[in-house]
Amino acid sequence: MKFNLLKKEIHHNSWRLYVTILVLGLLTALLSTSQIEVTKHLTDTLVSNSINSQQVVLWMGLLFSVYIGMNLIKVINTYFQDKVRIQMSFNLDTIFLNKINPQTITNVETPKYQNELNIAKYGFDSISGLTLSFLQFVSLLFSITFYFVVIFQKIWFLPFIILLLNLPKLLTESKLAVKDYQFVEQTTEVSRKRSILQSLLLTPLAIKEILIFSAKPFILNHWDQSYREEIIQTLKYKRHESVKKLILGLQSNLGLLLNQSVLVFALMNKIISFGDYISLLAAITMIESSFYGVASYYRQIKQYHISTKKLVDFFGKYSNIGIESKDSVSIRSKDLSIQNLNFQYPNQKFKTLNGIHLNIKSGEKISIVGSNGSGKSTLSKIIAGLHDIEAQTVFIGGIDIKLLDSTSYFSNFSMVTQDFMKYPFTLKENISLSDKPNIEKILSIKRTYSNLIPDIDLNTVLGYEYEGSRQLSGGQWQKVALARALYKDCEFMILDEATSALDPESEFKFINTYIQEERRKNLIFITHRLNLCKLFDRIIVMDNGRIVEVGTHHQLMNSRGTYYNLYQSQKMEEEYNGLVQTTI
Repeated sequence: MKFNLLKKEIHHNSWRLYVTILVLGLLTALLSTSQIEVTKHLTDTLVSNSINSQQVVLWMGLLFSVYIGMNLIKVINTYFQDKVRIQMSFNLDTIFLNKINPQTITNVETPKYQNELNIAKYGFDSISGLTLSFLQFVSLLFSITFYFVVIFQKIWFLPFIILLLNLPKLLTESKLAVKDYQFVEQTTEVSRKRSILQSLLLTPLAIKEILIFSAKPFILNHWDQSYREEIIQTLKYKRHESVKKLILGLQSNLGLLLNQSVLVFALMNKIISFGDYISLLAAITMIESSFYGVASYYRQIKQYHISTKKLVDFFGKYSNIGIESKDSVSIRSKDLSIQNLNFQYPNQKFKTLNGIHLNIKSGEKISIVGSNGSGKSTLSKIIAGLHDIEAQTVFIGGIDIKLLDSTSYFSNFSMVTQDFMKYPFTLKENISLSDKPNIEKILSIKRTYSNLIPDIDLNTVLGYEYEGSRQLSGGQWQKVALARALYKDCEFMILDEATSALDPESEFKFINTYIQEERRKNLIFITHRLNLCKLFDRIIVMDNGRIVEVGTHHQLMNSRGTYYNLYQSQKMEEEYNGLVQTTI
Protein backbone atom coordinates (compact mmCIF):
# COMPACT_ATOMS: atom_id res chain seq x y z
CA MET A 1 0.00 0.00 0.00
CA LYS A 2 1.49 3.30 -1.11
CA PHE A 3 1.89 6.24 1.28
CA ASN A 4 0.19 8.69 -1.11
CA LEU A 5 -2.87 6.43 -1.33
CA LEU A 6 -3.07 6.26 2.46
CA LYS A 7 -2.77 10.05 2.72
CA LYS A 8 -5.52 10.54 0.13
CA GLU A 9 -7.90 8.25 2.01
CA ILE A 10 -7.15 9.90 5.35
CA HIS A 11 -7.97 13.40 4.08
CA HIS A 12 -10.98 12.42 1.98
CA ASN A 13 -13.67 15.18 1.93
CA SER A 14 -11.73 17.39 4.38
CA TRP A 15 -9.68 19.84 2.30
CA ARG A 16 -12.25 22.68 2.43
CA LEU A 17 -12.31 22.43 6.21
CA TYR A 18 -8.52 22.63 6.31
CA VAL A 19 -8.50 25.81 4.20
CA THR A 20 -11.21 27.34 6.40
CA ILE A 21 -9.23 26.63 9.57
CA LEU A 22 -6.05 28.07 8.04
CA VAL A 23 -7.88 31.26 7.05
CA LEU A 24 -9.28 31.54 10.58
CA GLY A 25 -5.76 30.99 11.93
CA LEU A 26 -4.46 33.78 9.71
CA LEU A 27 -7.22 36.12 10.93
CA THR A 28 -6.39 35.20 14.54
CA ALA A 29 -2.73 36.05 13.94
CA LEU A 30 -3.66 39.41 12.38
CA LEU A 31 -5.98 40.27 15.26
CA SER A 32 -3.32 39.26 17.81
CA THR A 33 -0.84 41.58 16.12
CA SER A 34 -3.47 44.31 16.04
CA GLN A 35 -4.04 43.79 19.76
CA ILE A 36 -0.35 44.47 20.40
CA GLU A 37 -0.38 47.62 18.27
CA VAL A 38 -3.57 48.95 19.89
CA THR A 39 -2.19 48.18 23.37
CA LYS A 40 0.99 50.07 22.47
CA HIS A 41 -0.95 53.19 21.39
CA LEU A 42 -3.27 53.02 24.40
CA THR A 43 -0.30 52.79 26.78
CA ASP A 44 1.55 55.68 25.12
CA THR A 45 -1.62 57.77 25.32
CA LEU A 46 -2.06 56.99 29.03
CA VAL A 47 1.56 57.83 29.98
CA SER A 48 1.74 61.00 27.89
CA ASN A 49 1.89 64.37 29.65
CA SER A 50 -1.49 65.41 28.31
CA ILE A 51 -4.00 62.57 28.30
CA ASN A 52 -6.54 62.83 25.49
CA SER A 53 -9.71 61.18 26.79
CA GLN A 54 -11.16 60.83 23.28
CA GLN A 55 -8.08 58.93 22.12
CA VAL A 56 -8.22 56.73 25.23
CA VAL A 57 -11.86 55.87 24.49
CA LEU A 58 -10.98 55.26 20.82
CA TRP A 59 -8.12 52.88 21.59
CA MET A 60 -10.15 51.09 24.28
CA GLY A 61 -13.02 50.68 21.83
CA LEU A 62 -10.66 49.26 19.21
CA LEU A 63 -9.14 46.93 21.81
CA PHE A 64 -12.61 45.75 22.81
CA SER A 65 -13.47 45.14 19.14
CA VAL A 66 -10.31 43.09 18.71
CA TYR A 67 -11.23 41.00 21.76
CA ILE A 68 -14.75 40.43 20.37
CA GLY A 69 -13.32 39.45 16.97
CA MET A 70 -10.78 37.06 18.48
CA ASN A 71 -13.42 35.42 20.66
CA LEU A 72 -15.80 35.04 17.69
CA ILE A 73 -13.07 33.49 15.52
CA LYS A 74 -12.06 31.19 18.39
CA VAL A 75 -15.61 29.82 18.70
CA ILE A 76 -15.95 29.33 14.93
CA ASN A 77 -12.48 27.78 14.73
CA THR A 78 -13.27 25.36 17.57
CA TYR A 79 -16.41 24.21 15.75
CA PHE A 80 -14.52 23.55 12.51
CA GLN A 81 -11.73 21.78 14.40
CA ASP A 82 -14.31 19.51 16.04
CA LYS A 83 -15.76 18.85 12.59
CA VAL A 84 -12.31 17.92 11.25
CA ARG A 85 -11.68 15.72 14.28
CA ILE A 86 -14.95 13.82 13.75
CA GLN A 87 -14.37 13.44 9.99
CA MET A 88 -10.77 12.36 10.56
CA SER A 89 -11.82 9.79 13.17
CA PHE A 90 -14.36 8.32 10.75
CA ASN A 91 -11.86 8.22 7.87
CA LEU A 92 -9.17 6.58 9.99
CA ASP A 93 -11.49 3.96 11.47
CA THR A 94 -12.78 3.15 7.98
CA ILE A 95 -9.23 2.77 6.63
CA PHE A 96 -8.09 0.74 9.61
CA LEU A 97 -10.96 -1.75 9.44
CA ASN A 98 -10.83 -2.05 5.65
CA LYS A 99 -7.07 -2.36 5.29
CA ILE A 100 -6.59 -5.05 7.92
CA ASN A 101 -7.84 -7.95 5.87
CA PRO A 102 -5.77 -11.10 6.46
CA GLN A 103 -7.05 -14.09 4.53
CA THR A 104 -5.50 -16.69 6.82
CA ILE A 105 -5.36 -16.98 10.59
CA THR A 106 -1.88 -18.49 10.93
CA ASN A 107 -0.09 -15.28 11.91
CA VAL A 108 -3.16 -13.53 13.30
CA GLU A 109 -3.44 -16.04 16.16
CA THR A 110 -0.10 -15.00 17.67
CA PRO A 111 0.99 -12.56 20.40
CA LYS A 112 3.26 -10.88 17.84
CA TYR A 113 0.26 -9.89 15.74
CA GLN A 114 -1.59 -8.53 18.78
CA ASN A 115 1.44 -6.45 19.78
CA GLU A 116 1.90 -5.10 16.25
CA LEU A 117 -1.82 -4.35 16.09
CA ASN A 118 -1.55 -2.41 19.35
CA ILE A 119 1.35 -0.37 17.95
CA ALA A 120 -0.61 0.23 14.73
CA LYS A 121 -3.55 1.55 16.76
CA TYR A 122 -1.17 3.94 18.52
CA GLY A 123 0.03 5.03 15.10
CA PHE A 124 -3.52 5.75 14.03
CA ASP A 125 -4.11 7.75 17.20
CA SER A 126 -1.03 9.81 16.31
CA ILE A 127 -2.34 10.40 12.80
CA SER A 128 -5.81 11.34 14.04
CA GLY A 129 -4.42 14.39 15.83
CA LEU A 130 -1.88 15.24 13.18
CA THR A 131 -4.04 17.26 10.80
CA LEU A 132 -5.24 19.61 13.51
CA SER A 133 -1.71 19.74 14.89
CA PHE A 134 -0.40 20.73 11.47
CA LEU A 135 -3.11 23.38 11.01
CA GLN A 136 -2.42 24.78 14.47
CA PHE A 137 1.30 24.58 13.72
CA VAL A 138 0.80 26.75 10.61
CA SER A 139 -1.50 29.14 12.50
CA LEU A 140 1.15 29.61 15.18
CA LEU A 141 3.76 30.24 12.48
CA PHE A 142 1.48 32.99 11.14
CA SER A 143 1.34 34.54 14.61
CA ILE A 144 5.09 34.24 15.18
CA THR A 145 5.80 35.79 11.77
CA PHE A 146 3.56 38.79 12.46
CA TYR A 147 5.05 39.23 15.94
CA PHE A 148 8.53 39.12 14.41
CA VAL A 149 7.54 41.85 11.95
CA VAL A 150 6.34 44.06 14.80
CA ILE A 151 9.54 43.49 16.80
CA PHE A 152 11.79 43.84 13.72
CA GLN A 153 10.39 47.32 13.07
CA LYS A 154 11.54 48.45 16.52
CA ILE A 155 14.66 46.34 17.26
CA TRP A 156 15.78 44.59 14.07
CA PHE A 157 18.15 42.01 15.63
CA LEU A 158 15.84 40.83 18.44
CA PRO A 159 13.78 38.36 16.30
CA PHE A 160 16.99 36.52 15.36
CA ILE A 161 17.96 36.16 19.03
CA ILE A 162 14.48 34.85 19.87
CA LEU A 163 14.60 32.36 16.99
CA LEU A 164 18.07 31.13 17.95
CA LEU A 165 17.05 30.64 21.58
CA ASN A 166 13.97 28.58 20.61
CA LEU A 167 15.62 26.16 18.16
CA PRO A 168 16.56 23.71 20.98
CA LYS A 169 12.84 23.21 21.67
CA LEU A 170 12.27 21.87 18.15
CA LEU A 171 15.32 19.59 18.30
CA THR A 172 14.33 18.20 21.71
CA GLU A 173 10.72 17.52 20.68
CA SER A 174 11.95 15.79 17.52
CA LYS A 175 14.07 13.41 19.59
CA LEU A 176 11.22 12.84 22.05
CA ALA A 177 8.92 11.84 19.15
CA VAL A 178 11.27 8.96 18.33
CA LYS A 179 11.49 8.05 22.02
CA ASP A 180 7.68 8.04 22.24
CA TYR A 181 7.40 5.34 19.60
CA GLN A 182 10.20 3.29 21.13
CA PHE A 183 8.41 3.51 24.48
CA VAL A 184 5.13 2.26 22.96
CA GLU A 185 6.92 -0.67 21.30
CA GLN A 186 8.62 -1.60 24.59
CA THR A 187 5.47 -1.39 26.72
CA THR A 188 2.79 -2.71 24.35
CA GLU A 189 3.00 -6.28 25.70
CA VAL A 190 2.54 -5.31 29.35
CA SER A 191 -0.10 -2.73 28.42
CA ARG A 192 -2.06 -5.32 26.44
CA LYS A 193 -1.77 -7.82 29.30
CA ARG A 194 -3.20 -5.29 31.75
CA SER A 195 -6.06 -4.54 29.35
CA ILE A 196 -6.85 -8.25 28.86
CA LEU A 197 -6.95 -8.88 32.61
CA GLN A 198 -9.14 -5.84 33.16
CA SER A 199 -11.61 -7.01 30.51
CA LEU A 200 -11.75 -10.42 32.24
CA LEU A 201 -13.01 -8.73 35.38
CA LEU A 202 -15.76 -6.95 33.44
CA THR A 203 -16.86 -9.49 30.81
CA PRO A 204 -20.11 -11.32 31.70
CA LEU A 205 -18.79 -14.63 30.31
CA ALA A 206 -15.80 -14.47 32.65
CA ILE A 207 -17.75 -13.15 35.63
CA LYS A 208 -19.68 -16.45 35.88
CA GLU A 209 -16.52 -18.43 36.61
CA ILE A 210 -15.02 -15.64 38.70
CA LEU A 211 -18.05 -15.85 41.00
CA ILE A 212 -18.15 -19.65 41.17
CA PHE A 213 -14.41 -20.06 41.81
CA SER A 214 -13.98 -16.87 43.88
CA ALA A 215 -11.25 -15.95 41.42
CA LYS A 216 -11.49 -12.16 41.59
CA PRO A 217 -8.58 -11.71 44.07
CA PHE A 218 -6.40 -13.97 41.91
CA ILE A 219 -7.12 -12.06 38.69
CA LEU A 220 -6.94 -8.70 40.47
CA ASN A 221 -3.49 -9.64 41.73
CA HIS A 222 -2.28 -10.37 38.19
CA TRP A 223 -3.89 -7.15 36.95
CA ASP A 224 -2.24 -5.20 39.79
CA GLN A 225 1.19 -6.64 38.96
CA SER A 226 0.81 -5.83 35.26
CA TYR A 227 -0.43 -2.33 35.99
CA ARG A 228 2.41 -1.64 38.44
CA GLU A 229 4.95 -2.85 35.89
CA GLU A 230 3.41 -0.53 33.31
CA ILE A 231 3.44 2.37 35.78
CA ILE A 232 7.12 1.80 36.61
CA GLN A 233 8.09 1.85 32.93
CA THR A 234 5.89 4.88 32.23
CA LEU A 235 7.23 6.91 35.15
CA LYS A 236 10.79 6.04 34.16
CA TYR A 237 10.12 7.41 30.69
CA LYS A 238 8.31 10.48 32.05
CA ARG A 239 11.26 11.27 34.35
CA HIS A 240 13.55 11.25 31.34
CA GLU A 241 11.11 13.51 29.49
CA SER A 242 10.76 15.84 32.49
CA VAL A 243 14.53 16.34 32.73
CA LYS A 244 14.64 17.32 29.07
CA LYS A 245 11.77 19.78 29.54
CA LEU A 246 13.31 21.20 32.72
CA ILE A 247 16.46 22.05 30.80
CA LEU A 248 14.32 23.62 28.08
CA GLY A 249 12.45 25.64 30.70
CA LEU A 250 15.70 27.00 32.13
CA GLN A 251 16.87 27.92 28.64
CA SER A 252 13.55 29.65 28.01
CA ASN A 253 13.83 31.63 31.25
CA LEU A 254 17.34 32.74 30.38
CA GLY A 255 16.07 33.72 26.94
CA LEU A 256 13.28 35.82 28.43
CA LEU A 257 15.80 37.49 30.74
CA LEU A 258 18.05 38.29 27.79
CA ASN A 259 15.15 39.65 25.73
CA GLN A 260 13.91 41.68 28.70
CA SER A 261 17.39 43.14 29.11
CA VAL A 262 17.44 44.21 25.46
CA LEU A 263 14.05 45.92 25.86
CA VAL A 264 15.07 47.69 29.09
CA PHE A 265 18.30 48.89 27.44
CA ALA A 266 16.30 50.20 24.45
CA LEU A 267 13.79 51.94 26.74
CA MET A 268 16.48 53.56 28.89
CA ASN A 269 18.23 54.87 25.78
CA LYS A 270 14.99 56.31 24.32
CA ILE A 271 15.11 53.87 21.39
CA ILE A 272 11.54 52.75 22.15
CA SER A 273 8.65 54.29 24.03
CA PHE A 274 7.04 52.87 27.14
CA GLY A 275 4.11 51.75 25.00
CA ASP A 276 6.59 49.99 22.69
CA TYR A 277 8.16 48.33 25.72
CA ILE A 278 4.79 46.98 26.94
CA SER A 279 3.69 45.80 23.47
CA LEU A 280 7.06 44.25 22.60
CA LEU A 281 7.22 42.47 25.97
CA ALA A 282 3.73 41.07 25.30
CA ALA A 283 4.79 40.03 21.79
CA ILE A 284 7.91 38.26 23.09
CA THR A 285 5.87 36.46 25.76
CA MET A 286 3.35 35.35 23.14
CA ILE A 287 6.17 34.22 20.83
CA GLU A 288 7.66 32.12 23.62
CA SER A 289 4.26 30.56 24.28
CA SER A 290 3.73 30.01 20.55
CA PHE A 291 7.11 28.32 20.22
CA TYR A 292 6.13 25.84 22.93
CA GLY A 293 3.04 25.08 20.87
CA VAL A 294 5.06 24.87 17.65
CA ALA A 295 7.54 22.49 19.31
CA SER A 296 4.70 20.31 20.63
CA TYR A 297 3.01 20.18 17.22
CA TYR A 298 6.34 19.53 15.54
CA ARG A 299 6.71 16.52 17.83
CA GLN A 300 3.33 15.24 16.70
CA ILE A 301 4.23 15.81 13.04
CA LYS A 302 7.44 13.86 13.58
CA GLN A 303 5.38 11.07 15.20
CA TYR A 304 3.15 11.11 12.14
CA HIS A 305 6.04 10.32 9.81
CA ILE A 306 7.20 7.50 12.09
CA SER A 307 3.62 6.21 12.42
CA THR A 308 3.02 6.29 8.69
CA LYS A 309 6.07 4.16 7.99
CA LYS A 310 5.04 1.66 10.65
CA LEU A 311 1.47 1.56 9.35
CA VAL A 312 2.56 0.98 5.76
CA ASP A 313 4.70 -1.92 6.99
CA PHE A 314 1.83 -3.29 9.11
CA PHE A 315 -0.74 -3.07 6.32
CA GLY A 316 1.71 -4.57 3.88
CA LYS A 317 2.13 -7.49 6.24
CA TYR A 318 -1.47 -8.11 7.27
CA SER A 319 -3.68 -6.64 4.55
CA ASN A 320 -2.36 -8.58 1.57
CA ILE A 321 -1.93 -12.07 3.02
CA GLY A 322 -3.44 -14.48 0.57
CA ILE A 323 -5.08 -11.83 -1.63
CA GLU A 324 -2.33 -11.13 -4.12
CA SER A 325 -3.49 -10.87 -7.72
CA LYS A 326 -4.14 -14.33 -9.17
CA ASP A 327 -5.68 -15.51 -12.39
CA SER A 328 -9.23 -16.81 -12.23
CA VAL A 329 -9.12 -20.59 -12.54
CA SER A 330 -12.15 -22.70 -13.40
CA ILE A 331 -12.55 -25.66 -11.03
CA ARG A 332 -14.31 -28.48 -12.86
CA SER A 333 -14.12 -31.08 -10.11
CA LYS A 334 -14.62 -30.63 -6.37
CA ASP A 335 -12.40 -33.59 -5.45
CA LEU A 336 -9.98 -32.59 -2.70
CA SER A 337 -6.49 -34.04 -2.41
CA ILE A 338 -3.87 -33.58 0.31
CA GLN A 339 -0.32 -34.70 -0.46
CA ASN A 340 2.42 -34.89 2.19
CA LEU A 341 1.06 -31.98 4.21
CA ASN A 342 3.14 -30.74 7.13
CA PHE A 343 2.14 -27.84 9.33
CA GLN A 344 3.79 -26.04 12.21
CA TYR A 345 2.32 -23.07 14.09
CA PRO A 346 4.49 -19.93 14.37
CA ASN A 347 6.87 -19.96 17.35
CA GLN A 348 6.27 -23.69 18.00
CA LYS A 349 9.10 -26.21 17.90
CA PHE A 350 7.02 -29.24 16.87
CA LYS A 351 4.80 -30.03 13.91
CA THR A 352 1.06 -30.10 14.50
CA LEU A 353 0.51 -32.11 11.30
CA ASN A 354 3.05 -34.52 9.87
CA GLY A 355 2.96 -36.23 6.48
CA ILE A 356 -0.80 -36.02 5.87
CA HIS A 357 -2.12 -37.81 2.75
CA LEU A 358 -5.86 -37.73 2.12
CA ASN A 359 -8.23 -37.81 -0.87
CA ILE A 360 -11.85 -36.69 -0.55
CA LYS A 361 -14.17 -37.36 -3.48
CA SER A 362 -16.88 -34.93 -4.50
CA GLY A 363 -20.02 -35.53 -2.44
CA GLU A 364 -18.24 -37.74 0.10
CA LYS A 365 -19.17 -37.55 3.77
CA ILE A 366 -16.24 -38.17 6.11
CA SER A 367 -15.78 -38.09 9.85
CA ILE A 368 -12.48 -37.17 11.51
CA VAL A 369 -11.90 -38.60 14.99
CA GLY A 370 -9.04 -38.81 17.44
CA SER A 371 -7.93 -37.77 20.89
CA ASN A 372 -7.57 -34.12 21.92
CA GLY A 373 -4.57 -32.45 20.31
CA SER A 374 -4.31 -35.00 17.51
CA GLY A 375 -4.56 -32.29 14.82
CA LYS A 376 -8.20 -32.67 13.74
CA SER A 377 -9.18 -29.00 14.00
CA THR A 378 -5.96 -27.81 12.38
CA LEU A 379 -6.50 -30.13 9.42
CA SER A 380 -10.08 -28.91 8.97
CA LYS A 381 -8.96 -25.27 8.99
CA ILE A 382 -6.28 -26.02 6.40
CA ILE A 383 -8.86 -27.71 4.19
CA ALA A 384 -11.00 -24.56 4.52
CA GLY A 385 -8.03 -22.41 3.47
CA LEU A 386 -7.62 -20.66 6.83
CA HIS A 387 -3.92 -21.43 7.31
CA ASP A 388 -0.78 -20.62 5.34
CA ILE A 389 0.64 -23.81 3.86
CA GLU A 390 3.34 -24.81 1.41
CA ALA A 391 2.55 -25.08 -2.28
CA GLN A 392 1.79 -28.46 -3.85
CA THR A 393 0.20 -29.88 -0.70
CA VAL A 394 -3.56 -29.22 -1.00
CA PHE A 395 -5.42 -29.51 -4.31
CA ILE A 396 -9.04 -29.02 -5.34
CA GLY A 397 -10.05 -30.38 -8.72
CA GLY A 398 -6.37 -31.11 -9.32
CA ILE A 399 -5.40 -27.44 -8.88
CA ASP A 400 -3.03 -26.29 -6.14
CA ILE A 401 -5.08 -24.03 -3.84
CA LYS A 402 -2.07 -21.69 -3.56
CA LEU A 403 -2.76 -20.76 -7.20
CA LEU A 404 -6.37 -19.86 -6.48
CA ASP A 405 -7.82 -16.56 -5.41
CA SER A 406 -8.60 -17.05 -1.73
CA THR A 407 -11.99 -15.32 -1.91
CA SER A 408 -13.20 -17.66 -4.64
CA TYR A 409 -11.77 -20.63 -2.70
CA PHE A 410 -13.63 -19.61 0.46
CA SER A 411 -16.85 -19.52 -1.56
CA ASN A 412 -16.71 -23.34 -1.68
CA PHE A 413 -16.72 -23.74 2.11
CA SER A 414 -19.06 -23.28 5.02
CA MET A 415 -17.82 -23.99 8.52
CA VAL A 416 -18.78 -24.10 12.18
CA THR A 417 -15.84 -24.20 14.58
CA GLN A 418 -15.72 -24.94 18.29
CA ASP A 419 -15.34 -21.22 19.03
CA PHE A 420 -18.08 -19.97 16.70
CA MET A 421 -19.15 -16.34 16.93
CA LYS A 422 -22.20 -15.00 18.72
CA TYR A 423 -23.00 -11.77 16.90
CA PRO A 424 -24.98 -8.97 18.61
CA PHE A 425 -27.32 -8.78 15.61
CA THR A 426 -30.88 -9.88 14.93
CA LEU A 427 -31.60 -13.59 14.52
CA LYS A 428 -31.97 -13.24 10.74
CA GLU A 429 -28.71 -11.27 10.52
CA ASN A 430 -26.92 -13.85 12.67
CA ILE A 431 -27.95 -16.51 10.17
CA SER A 432 -27.40 -14.57 6.93
CA LEU A 433 -24.62 -12.14 7.93
CA SER A 434 -26.23 -9.79 5.45
CA ASP A 435 -28.16 -6.51 5.43
CA LYS A 436 -30.62 -8.12 3.01
CA PRO A 437 -31.30 -11.64 4.31
CA ASN A 438 -33.28 -14.09 2.21
CA ILE A 439 -36.17 -14.74 4.58
CA GLU A 440 -37.60 -17.53 2.44
CA LYS A 441 -34.23 -19.29 2.55
CA ILE A 442 -34.15 -19.03 6.34
CA LEU A 443 -37.69 -20.39 6.59
CA SER A 444 -36.76 -23.24 4.23
CA ILE A 445 -33.89 -24.21 6.55
CA LYS A 446 -36.30 -24.05 9.48
CA ARG A 447 -38.74 -26.39 7.72
CA THR A 448 -36.07 -28.90 6.66
CA TYR A 449 -34.19 -28.94 9.97
CA SER A 450 -36.91 -28.86 12.59
CA ASN A 451 -36.05 -27.31 15.97
CA LEU A 452 -32.79 -25.90 14.57
CA ILE A 453 -33.68 -22.21 14.40
CA PRO A 454 -35.04 -20.83 17.72
CA ASP A 455 -38.78 -20.23 17.62
CA ILE A 456 -38.55 -16.47 18.14
CA ASP A 457 -39.08 -13.42 15.94
CA LEU A 458 -36.37 -13.19 13.27
CA ASN A 459 -35.98 -9.48 14.10
CA THR A 460 -35.03 -10.20 17.72
CA VAL A 461 -31.55 -8.92 18.61
CA LEU A 462 -29.50 -11.69 20.22
CA GLY A 463 -27.00 -11.50 23.08
CA TYR A 464 -26.74 -9.29 26.16
CA GLU A 465 -25.02 -6.23 24.67
CA TYR A 466 -28.07 -4.07 23.94
CA GLU A 467 -31.29 -3.09 25.68
CA GLY A 468 -34.15 -5.34 24.60
CA SER A 469 -31.86 -8.07 23.26
CA ARG A 470 -32.38 -11.74 24.09
CA GLN A 471 -29.71 -14.11 25.31
CA LEU A 472 -29.78 -17.71 24.08
CA SER A 473 -28.57 -20.90 25.72
CA GLY A 474 -25.33 -22.51 24.55
CA GLY A 475 -27.22 -25.13 22.56
CA GLN A 476 -29.44 -22.49 20.92
CA TRP A 477 -26.42 -20.42 19.91
CA GLN A 478 -24.85 -23.51 18.37
CA LYS A 479 -28.02 -24.16 16.39
CA VAL A 480 -27.90 -20.58 15.08
CA ALA A 481 -24.28 -21.18 13.99
CA LEU A 482 -25.37 -24.36 12.18
CA ALA A 483 -28.19 -22.47 10.47
CA ARG A 484 -25.62 -19.87 9.37
CA ALA A 485 -23.48 -22.60 7.83
CA LEU A 486 -26.51 -24.06 6.02
CA TYR A 487 -27.56 -20.62 4.76
CA LYS A 488 -24.30 -20.21 2.82
CA ASP A 489 -25.19 -23.31 0.79
CA CYS A 490 -21.81 -24.32 -0.66
CA GLU A 491 -19.97 -27.48 -1.77
CA PHE A 492 -18.08 -28.25 1.46
CA MET A 493 -19.53 -28.22 4.96
CA ILE A 494 -17.02 -28.49 7.81
CA LEU A 495 -18.37 -29.08 11.31
CA ASP A 496 -15.72 -29.04 14.04
CA GLU A 497 -17.40 -30.25 17.25
CA ALA A 498 -20.27 -28.12 15.94
CA THR A 499 -23.02 -30.26 17.48
CA SER A 500 -21.41 -30.88 20.87
CA ALA A 501 -23.95 -28.72 22.72
CA LEU A 502 -26.91 -30.56 21.18
CA ASP A 503 -28.56 -33.51 22.85
CA PRO A 504 -27.75 -36.88 21.16
CA GLU A 505 -31.17 -37.16 19.52
CA SER A 506 -31.02 -33.64 18.00
CA GLU A 507 -27.44 -34.21 16.89
CA PHE A 508 -28.26 -37.49 15.13
CA LYS A 509 -31.33 -35.98 13.50
CA PHE A 510 -29.38 -32.98 12.17
CA ILE A 511 -26.50 -35.04 10.72
CA ASN A 512 -28.80 -37.64 9.20
CA THR A 513 -31.00 -34.96 7.63
CA TYR A 514 -27.99 -33.19 6.10
CA ILE A 515 -26.62 -36.43 4.64
CA GLN A 516 -30.00 -37.26 3.12
CA GLU A 517 -30.75 -33.75 1.82
CA GLU A 518 -27.29 -32.83 0.51
CA ARG A 519 -26.13 -35.98 -1.27
CA ARG A 520 -23.96 -34.10 -3.77
CA LYS A 521 -22.14 -32.02 -1.17
CA ASN A 522 -19.15 -32.83 1.00
CA LEU A 523 -19.40 -33.06 4.76
CA ILE A 524 -16.32 -33.10 6.99
CA PHE A 525 -17.45 -33.86 10.52
CA ILE A 526 -15.12 -33.71 13.52
CA THR A 527 -16.52 -35.35 16.61
CA HIS A 528 -15.82 -37.29 19.79
CA ARG A 529 -19.20 -39.05 19.64
CA LEU A 530 -18.25 -42.15 17.69
CA ASN A 531 -21.78 -43.54 17.43
CA LEU A 532 -22.44 -40.98 14.69
CA CYS A 533 -19.53 -42.26 12.60
CA LYS A 534 -21.68 -45.12 11.30
CA LEU A 535 -23.51 -42.57 9.12
CA PHE A 536 -20.39 -41.54 7.18
CA ASP A 537 -18.78 -42.91 4.01
CA ARG A 538 -15.36 -42.98 5.64
CA ILE A 539 -13.76 -42.34 9.00
CA ILE A 540 -10.35 -40.66 9.32
CA VAL A 541 -8.55 -41.53 12.56
CA MET A 542 -5.81 -39.15 13.71
CA ASP A 543 -3.19 -39.46 16.40
CA ASN A 544 -0.30 -37.13 17.22
CA GLY A 545 -0.62 -35.14 14.00
CA ARG A 546 -0.83 -38.16 11.69
CA ILE A 547 -3.57 -40.13 9.98
CA VAL A 548 -3.28 -43.61 11.44
CA GLU A 549 -6.43 -45.27 10.08
CA VAL A 550 -8.94 -44.77 7.26
CA GLY A 551 -12.08 -46.82 6.58
CA THR A 552 -15.76 -47.38 7.28
CA HIS A 553 -17.06 -48.06 10.78
CA HIS A 554 -17.24 -51.82 10.14
CA GLN A 555 -13.78 -51.95 8.54
CA LEU A 556 -12.15 -50.11 11.43
CA MET A 557 -13.97 -52.18 14.04
CA ASN A 558 -12.79 -55.37 12.35
CA SER A 559 -9.18 -54.14 12.22
CA ARG A 560 -9.26 -53.63 16.02
CA GLY A 561 -6.89 -50.66 15.95
CA THR A 562 -7.04 -47.13 17.37
CA TYR A 563 -10.65 -46.53 16.33
CA TYR A 564 -11.77 -49.82 17.85
CA ASN A 565 -10.14 -48.92 21.16
CA LEU A 566 -11.69 -45.44 21.16
CA TYR A 567 -15.12 -46.84 20.32
CA GLN A 568 -15.00 -49.57 22.98
CA SER A 569 -13.78 -47.11 25.60
CA GLN A 570 -16.63 -44.72 24.81
CA LYS A 571 -19.16 -47.57 24.76
CA MET A 572 -18.06 -48.74 28.21
CA GLU A 573 -18.31 -45.18 29.52
CA GLU A 574 -21.84 -44.81 28.15
CA GLU A 575 -22.89 -48.18 29.61
CA TYR A 576 -21.45 -47.19 32.99
CA ASN A 577 -23.26 -43.84 32.94
CA GLY A 578 -26.48 -45.61 31.96
CA LEU A 579 -26.07 -48.08 34.82
CA VAL A 580 -25.46 -45.27 37.31
CA GLN A 581 -28.53 -43.38 36.09
CA THR A 582 -30.65 -46.56 36.30
CA THR A 583 -29.41 -47.20 39.85
CA ILE A 584 -30.22 -43.66 40.87
